Amino acid sequence: MEANTWFGSMCYIPLFETYGNGIPVVWYRKDWAQEWGIGTDGQINSYEELEAYWKYAIDNGLIAYGANQSRGFFQMKSVRGEAFEGSAQAGLQSISSGGLTFWIYSEDGQLVDIAVQGSGDEAFANFPEGWNRDFGIERYEQFAAWQEAGYMDPDSLSKTDYDVDFEAGLSASVIGTLDDYSDKKSFTNTWGNEEALGYFIYVDSIRNKETGAIPTNREGNNGWAVPASSTKIPYTMKFLDWLFGSQEDHDLIQLGIEGEDFEYGEEEGTYTLLSTYADDLGGYSFSWNPNYVLQSTIYDEDTLAYREYEYSDEAFTSYPILGFHFDASDVDLSTSVAQCKAVTDKIATVILHGIKTDGDGNSYDTMTEMIQHNVAEAMENGGQEILDALTEQLTTFLAEQ
Repeated sequence: MEANTWFGSMCYIPLFETYGNGIPVVWYRKDWAQEWGIGTDGQINSYEELEAYWKYAIDNGLIAYGANQSRGFFQMKSVRGEAFEGSAQAGLQSISSGGLTFWIYSEDGQLVDIAVQGSGDEAFANFPEGWNRDFGIERYEQFAAWQEAGYMDPDSLSKTDYDVDFEAGLSASVIGTLDDYSDKKSFTNTWGNEEALGYFIYVDSIRNKETGAIPTNREGNNGWAVPASSTKIPYTMKFLDWLFGSQEDHDLIQLGIEGEDFEYGEEEGTYTLLSTYADDLGGYSFSWNPNYVLQSTIYDEDTLAYREYEYSDEAFTSYPILGFHFDASDVDLSTSVAQCKAVTDKIATVILHGIKTDGDGNSYDTMTEMIQHNVAEAMENGGQEILDALTEQLTTFLAEQ
């Protein structure tokens, strides 16, 4: 609850089942990987094996990697886009505003420095050893290499749905998380082989189920809030007390009627869906609670083990600073944020696709060059004001802890 404080107030009840946002994976055709002799009996365990798989896919006339406009290569070569393996343990975390990524370095509750991703190695000179460079933009160079190798769907910038081609057998892989297991597993009905689906967990420490592998701010992305003006506060709180008062009451709301919408599995802590009720409700916005987590019986043994790992506290490590939320509601500051974002939007999508041409039609030799040029322009158009405000707010927040 302390990590879910907003501007000095605990104003909502966070809704989550796990501190993570899903174990990141690349979904692929395991049967094809087996046929092509890639991985361990078709199980891909490294980026090198993934690239070998993509090469075979191209040779067989397939789209190697299917993507839509908003995702591109998404969070690959990182933990969750805003973190890297070991970054939280090194005292680093990031905040995004105006389309810029601000890396914060703190030690013992004190702010050491803030650097803007894409502003050059010199901006990170005060960061700890191993992180004293503009590390956040390096993965985009890899994206560009994959783009140039032809792995990305050539129509990715115009697509809104990448699953259609994957299910139809036109693309060999797509991005996602283990949360998508049920949906992706249903594709095997189309493929005619229930063992055809595979996934590559592309973060080594998560794939190896290491302690503290997943950095977290321990916040709920959604939550229950009761307006102070409400005339039904006691009744609302009685409902919430009931909803979260027992497994049975919680499951009635989240999963529906036992025997009609779901049934409990033979193994304790599992369930099987019988209707679409749970999907239609959307527990993430209504009833998620870490005390009442059940696992679906659809998971195979290995996947269930990863899901149980993800739901254990041991899988996570806290960011150095918890409970801080950047306030950009000031009129002048919000104007700076808007002006800055108008600049960063010129590359926000293309960098995820490994494309080195910005929104103004300018092409660059490297992704680093394009990103640094864009960040320099953004800093002159509101970015510096954001950095100054962030530094001031964060300094004040830490002084009050």
